[in-house]
Amino acid sequence: MRLGSHKKGMALPLYLAFSLLLCLALLSVTQLGQHARRQFYLQSVADNAAMSAGVLMARQLNFAALLNRALIGNQVALAQWVGMHSWFNMMVSLLNNSSTVLSFVPALTGPMLTFKRVLKGVKQGTEKGLAAVVMLHVAIIQAISALQTVLQHTLIAEIPFSLNDVIAANDQQLEWDAFHGGGIVPFPALWWRLTTVKSTKDKEQSEFFKDLVLKSRDPFSSKRTYDWLDVYALKIRRAGGSDLATRWNGEWNWHAIDTVSAHWRKYALFGSMKERVPLAWGASAQYVRVKRWASDYGESEWINPWATWLGWTSMPRLKVRQPAFRFVRLKHTARLGADKIVIKITDPTSEQQAIAKAEVFFSRPNSLFPRSDNQSEKENLFNALWQPRLVPLSLIEQTVLGIQAYEKST
Repeated sequence: MRLGSHKKGMALPLYLAFSLLLCLALLSVTQLGQHARRQFYLQSVADNAAMSAGVLMARQLNFAALLNRALIGNQVALAQWVGMHSWFNMMVSLLNNSSTVLSFVPALTGPMLTFKRVLKGVKQGTEKGLAAVVMLHVAIIQAISALQTVLQHTLIAEIPFSLNDVIAANDQQLEWDAFHGGGIVPFPALWWRLTTVKSTKDKEQSEFFKDLVLKSRDPFSSKRTYDWLDVYALKIRRAGGSDLATRWNGEWNWHAIDTVSAHWRKYALFGSMKERVPLAWGASAQYVRVKRWASDYGESEWINPWATWLGWTSMPRLKVRQPAFRFVRLKHTARLGADKIVIKITDPTSEQQAIAKAEVFFSRPNSLFPRSDNQSEKENLFNALWQPRLVPLSLIEQTVLGIQAYEKST
């Protein structure tokens, strides 16, 4: 046998072995590529699911904030309508007082008496209309109060169903689990720790919400005080405002006083300027008349004390009771990751897993919506500024979820 033919015979097994190794390598690379593509796909599904859950969580907080703002808005509207009733009574008082003076003129006695009767009828009709409007706002407040409680339960229950729809839209064979931050407690067990429903029956909570409402009043409701006439020796000063009284059982009662008085100096051109003659006064209470000195009514108590006393003694009532109501607040105790959600996606065929985490956070950009005091606003449920975002897993969460995966595989 020749030497060359022997070498050719030895090359064939080596070529076959090399080809087999190359095929195995290509197969391995292909499988790794398929595994990587599947992992990338699962991670995308997990990210989308986590972000969707974050959007739903932020939406619930923003909706609660909008309902809280609606409660405040309706309370301010009540202050406006009660203030309007008080202002109207002041104008009626001014016209009545003027007609009484003019009735001493013999030629005007009959017309002035007729005018008073007409004015009385207009006043009664106006009071009925204002009472109906105030009753409507009270009904809206009670409806919002009931809606706050219902939504705290229904929106939480909606999140798992929405997550299932999002994941099933990508692949119905995928399995998933949702946890709070930490990866131990199933979602939404801790979501209840983030918010709480409060009632004005609680004195402390009633005073907290009352302070927010009073700070939200418009200029007409808070202080309608200015001068009708201002010369050196004489002033016609008009003062008034609306205020809020809270009762022991959680009921709220708006009240208001409006006055007009003549002020002049004691010695014509000299001396202090004081109230001398009350010209007109009006008042209103939503449900019950409040105690005297309950408010300064836009400084009316200090500017026109006589007229304010006359208004208080004749304070009419719209007789519309406002029961206690509920609103939602954040809990500032330990949240234990209640504002975070971890989504774990599992492919039962390949046993691959992907994990994503989202959280909700409060942010008020001062460049777009600056506060009047230019301070950074802390998270709250009175401005709908909650947003979701994806965040990386913490080391503790990675460890916990890794242990869970190991225990499941063994």
